[in-house]
Amino acid sequence: MILCYSAIQSWVATLRRQRSANVFIVTLWRCIAMFFSRKVLIVVAAFIVALISVYADTASLLVLYTNDIHDYVKPGANGTGGLPYLSAYAAAMRAQRSDIVLLDGGDVMEKGDMVAFKTKSRVVYEAMGRMGYTAGAVGNHDIDHGAEHLNECAKLANYALLCLNHFDASGNLVFPPSLITEINNIRIGILGMTNIRTSIKEDGKRLAAAAKEMKGKTHLLIVTAHIGSRECAELAAMAPEVDLFVSAHTHEALHTPLVAPETGALIVQAGHYARYMGHLELVVDLEGKEIIQHEGKLVLMDHDTMAPDQEMLDWIAEVERQVCPEATEIVGKAAQFINAQNMGALAAAALREYGKADAAFCHSGRIIRSGLPPGDIDVNNLFRTGGQRGHELVAFTMTGSQMGAYLAGLVQKKRGKTEWAGFKSSLAYDSDTRLWTAITDLEPDRQYHVIMPKKEWHERFQRVAQEHVAFEGFDSDAVSEVNFNFTQALAAYARQITRQGETLDAHVNALLESRRP
Repeated sequence: MILCYSAIQSWVATLRRQRSANVFIVTLWRCIAMFFSRKVLIVVAAFIVALISVYADTASLLVLYTNDIHDYVKPGANGTGGLPYLSAYAAAMRAQRSDIVLLDGGDVMEKGDMVAFKTKSRVVYEAMGRMGYTAGAVGNHDIDHGAEHLNECAKLANYALLCLNHFDASGNLVFPPSLITEINNIRIGILGMTNIRTSIKEDGKRLAAAAKEMKGKTHLLIVTAHIGSRECAELAAMAPEVDLFVSAHTHEALHTPLVAPETGALIVQAGHYARYMGHLELVVDLEGKEIIQHEGKLVLMDHDTMAPDQEMLDWIAEVERQVCPEATEIVGKAAQFINAQNMGALAAAALREYGKADAAFCHSGRIIRSGLPPGDIDVNNLFRTGGQRGHELVAFTMTGSQMGAYLAGLVQKKRGKTEWAGFKSSLAYDSDTRLWTAITDLEPDRQYHVIMPKKEWHERFQRVAQEHVAFEGFDSDAVSEVNFNFTQALAAYARQITRQGETLDAHVNALLESRRP
C-alpha cells in the first residue's frame, strides 16, 4: 500500500506537469483498482469524474431522446407511456440542471390515438412543443400528409426538423440538413436523416461530407436518424466524425448504448409509442472534441411510480372532447389480452355485421397495429388497434371460389394472412404441387357481398386478383366506399357483445371456433 501511495504521488506530479488529464485519470484508476473493493471503487469513480473537470477542459451534457411516438399522445392503457409522462420527466430533469438537449428520431405520426388522427397529429406536435425539443428527424410516416403539413406541425412543435437526404422533384432539400446549438459551453452540431432514400451508400457519402464540414465548428456531433441501429453502425464507419446516433424506425428498446465497432460512436434508441424516455449522460472533452465518458439508460414511463404533467393531460383531454368526444366511451370489457391476429377476426365480424354484408375481411398484419389490453375498453382502445389504417372501407362482390383464392393467394405469395367472417374456412398445403388451397363452405359460383378495409383492397386484394386465374374477368372498378368507418363498426359490435353479457375476448374465442369447417 505504501509503495502504491508513493507511486501515485510520483505519477500525479509528473502528469500534472505534462497536463495529460486523461492519462492521469486512467492510470490513477488502474492503480486504485488493484487494492480496493468494488464499493470503494464506486466512490472513487465519482471522485475521478470530479477530477476530470479539474484536469481537462470538459463539460457535461444530458441527452434526452424519443423516437417512433406514432401518435401515442395519451397515456397507455397498459399503465405505461404517454406524452404527459414524457413531459413530466423532461421537466423534472430541467428543474435539476440546465445542460440538457431533447431530441426525437422521427415517426411522430400514424398508428396511435383517435385525437391525434382527428387533428392530423397536430395535437402531438403541439404537446411536444410544450416539452422543449431542440430538433428531430423526419420519419417515413411523418410525411403521410405531405411536407407542407409536416412543416406546419413543426411550427407547432417549435423545434427544427432536420433531414440531409430527402429531396423534392427538383432535387432540392425539403428540410434543413443541420443546425448548431450551444449548451453548457458545448457547441453541438445536429444533423438529421430519414429512411426515405436511394441507398445507404449514397446517404453515407452525404453524411460524411456534412460531418467533416461541421466537425471543425463543433465539440460534439449528433445525428438524429430515422434509421435502425444496424444501419447507423454502417453510417458510422462512413462518417467517423459522428459521436452519437439517435436512431429510430426499428422500434428497438436499447437499454444501454451500442458502440459502433469501427469508430466508437454511440448508438441509442428508445423503443416506441412513448413508453420510454432515453437518458444519456455525457462528459465531453472540449479540447479533444470527443466523448470521454457516457452512461445511458431507458426510463420507463410507469404510471404507478411517476406523476404526469397534469396540465398537459388536462389539455389533451379538452382537445379530445372537442374533436372526438366518443373516444372515452366504455363499450366493452376484456378479461384477457386480445392479440393482433384475433383483433383482425373481431374486426371482420364487426364490419360484416355493421355493413349487413355476406362476408368481410380484415388483414391483421396490414391493418391491425396493436392488440387490445384487458380491462374496460373504450372507443379509443378500439381505434388504436386498426382505426387509422382501416378507417376507410370498401364494398364489392365476388364469388365463393374467388374468396377462397384470395385466402390461399395471400399465403402462396407470402403476403400475410387475412382474417374473415361469414363463412368457414381452413388452409391446406399440397407438398407435391407446393400450392396452398382454401377449403370453405362457400358456394363456388355464388356472388357474395363483401366488405374490407380500403388499404387491404389496394395493397393485398388487388395484387392477388391480378395474379390468380380465379379472378379472370373480375371487375376491379366495381367497388364502392361505404358510409361508415372501421371504428364505428367495431364500437357498435362491442356494445352488442356487452349487451349479451360477453367479454370481447370470450366472443373472439367463440368466433374462431365457429369459423372452422
